[in-house]
Amino acid sequence: MKFFAHKLFIAVFIGFSFAIFQAVAAPMVDGHIVVLDSKTVINTVAADMSRVDRLKAVHSQLKSHANRSQQNIVSYLDARAIEYRPYWIVNAVFIRASQAQVDQIRKMPGVADVIANKRYRNRLPEPVSSSQSRGVPQWNIAMIGADRVWALENTGQSIVVGTADTGVFYQHPAIHSRYRGFVATEDPHDFNWFDAACDVNDCGSPLAEPADPHGHGTSTLGLIVAGLPGEELGVAPGAQWIACRNMDELGIGSLDSYLRCFEWFLAPTRTDGSDADPSRAPHVISNSWSCPVSEGCDAGQIDLLEDAVDVTLAAGIVVVAAASNAGSSCGSIQTPPAILSGSMAVGSVGMNSVISSFSGRGPVVSGGETLLKPQLVAPGSGVRTTDALGDYSSRSGTSAAAPHVAGTIALVLAQNPQLIGDTTSVDHLLAVTADPKTSDQGCGGLGPTAIPNHVYGHGIVDAYQAVIMADTVFYADFD
Repeated sequence: MKFFAHKLFIAVFIGFSFAIFQAVAAPMVDGHIVVLDSKTVINTVAADMSRVDRLKAVHSQLKSHANRSQQNIVSYLDARAIEYRPYWIVNAVFIRASQAQVDQIRKMPGVADVIANKRYRNRLPEPVSSSQSRGVPQWNIAMIGADRVWALENTGQSIVVGTADTGVFYQHPAIHSRYRGFVATEDPHDFNWFDAACDVNDCGSPLAEPADPHGHGTSTLGLIVAGLPGEELGVAPGAQWIACRNMDELGIGSLDSYLRCFEWFLAPTRTDGSDADPSRAPHVISNSWSCPVSEGCDAGQIDLLEDAVDVTLAAGIVVVAAASNAGSSCGSIQTPPAILSGSMAVGSVGMNSVISSFSGRGPVVSGGETLLKPQLVAPGSGVRTTDALGDYSSRSGTSAAAPHVAGTIALVLAQNPQLIGDTTSVDHLLAVTADPKTSDQGCGGLGPTAIPNHVYGHGIVDAYQAVIMADTVFYADFD
């Protein structure tokens, strides 16, 4: 009966399109985040350092700085029995305290800000039809040439992709064997799954194994790794996956859950949060979520997310983000993580290679600098993927486009492991091999015929051309 109820709950969401969620109720304040004024500066990492040593070095620097600079605030909280949880990926501490205590903490030396951690009740996506049939390759896979890469015996093997979303129905037959926990010699979920969306003070105990009561996360993951004979739907069906749940069954997330997932990806832990191990970090993280300004993600929160993405890049992990479904106006990409300078924002095109009407456009202005957004586009209108009932459905949104780029990165890194950890070269490689596109819409001072532009970025990601170029030369520098 319990399993039936779970499936019935998920069934409500089947047939819904992907979306970057919109809030329909006032956000709830769930704790506060104390931001300290001493930011960690990552020392230059030696070019010849191994991937694991690089990850450990960045993690060590972050932990050491947090431990030193947070001593005063931690002592203050301990003395008053105030509940707290320190971060190390950013120099901040999550607390649950009364308003009077928050007001006092705000006045403490070394405290830069105290931010309300808001949780958002999100509007569910609109339904779309699901009429696609089985077949290999699907149109979206053929469009980016992923099937041609598979013919080179490259399916992304040896690469690990992380997804931050509503969770994963990991028993789905098309993705179960690609779960890194599937081949684990210890507890299969330790270091491979973490639930940051639910803790004992909010909604009960965290989920001890991958699950997806909403359905969104299973669908985004499927576009990266899903693969059965005759049903290869993921761009890199040979890659492994791990996942962090940053939104609950209603699509509710918060700055805390977003930060905790970035922290967990940089140094995965056991499901209880212990024994952080940076050597188990993924090579690329796919993000199909957003934190809109209208929902409380103001400048202070954006700065924290920017810091988290920057140190993730410093550790050599590529960060991919959906560009938003905010529509066709110039400058409609307005939410993190897509707007962050370190993220690779991805817009959506349909089967006709034309930009989707819902796909957000750039530019993004940050710190006085105009950023090219999106950097790339990928199939995102009516693509077939896995769902949380163990079946398949058709989905639309930039949430569907971003996984195509994450999967392409897995193929590139599998083809040339020398590129692992070199996030700049990976970014440039995908840019110079993309299929360039223009439109009749000029945004951000770039004319409609400019390449790149703020509608398509550098163009449609081309997995085959990217892999061919990666296989030919190690691009340590691009002019």
